[in-house]
Amino acid sequence: MSQKSIVRTIWRPVLVSALLAAVVGALVGALVGAVASMALGGSEPEGVAGAAERALIERFYEESWNNGDISLIDELFTTDYVLHMQDGRTIGRDGFKIEIPELRSSFPDLSITADEWIMAPGKIIARVTWRGTHTGQGLGIQPSGNTFESSAIYIYRFEGDRIAESWAMFDSLGFRQQLGLL
Repeated sequence: MSQKSIVRTIWRPVLVSALLAAVVGALVGALVGAVASMALGGSEPEGVAGAAERALIERFYEESWNNGDISLIDELFTTDYVLHMQDGRTIGRDGFKIEIPELRSSFPDLSITADEWIMAPGKIIARVTWRGTHTGQGLGIQPSGNTFESSAIYIYRFEGDRIAESWAMFDSLGFRQQLGLL
């Protein structure tokens, strides 16, 4: 293995982990401040995401990603919704209508499970695990038959009762390694 490959293999996951820790740390700080305010007799800060917003995200995971139903996307997302990916790409509401069926054609058993939730003023953070088996023809590559399990962190911002914007950090290196692409 070349020195460049070793550096890429070792440092990329370390940098991704450090970035994820910084983002979560900042949002946990906001959450601790909100909880402290409430403990000292304050009221719940305006805009704190709650049970209804979490249920909306869980519904999106279960019905759209896990079951392939894209019909509710217009109901759950604002018309100008944007997902900011870690590689600089953005996906709008209509992009999900293409991406979900494409990924599910590559991974018919694709599932997303929320492992942890953090709620902060106006936002929800979800730490999730993606799982699937590469048995389909999507993504422009031959099916490997390999399974994958990758972690991701999503930050969701709401406007009213809809998701308005989100940010994603996905372990794409681990995903590619498990599929045998690297």
